[in-house]
Amino acid sequence: MNFAVEDKTGPIMFVRVEPLDAEIVRLYTQFAEDEPRRTAVALARDFPTVRDLIRKSGVRYLVFNSVSPTLIAFFTKRFGFVHLPDSNDYFLDLKAG
Repeated sequence: MNFAVEDKTGPIMFVRVEPLDAEIVRLYTQFAEDEPRRTAVALARDFPTVRDLIRKSGVRYLVFNSVSPTLIAFFTKRFGFVHLPDSNDYFLDLKAG
């Protein structure tokens, strides 16, 4: 699944959701440069919908890779992603809680 996230100003990010197996999907994102406020608003607004659609499809884990401290903090604090040791990957257990 691939899609663009936009607001009235235009594209904010492009997202790709790639299944790794029946229980795990990896999220790939490409963000608009120098648009952290628009990106944060869009993520806060739209990520719960994407997460819930993926959960309803039977997927157990979402995984993403990042070295951006700001993005990592946003996803860990706001959505509960957890760091996978010895990697730049972060995962969310969709069946927990």
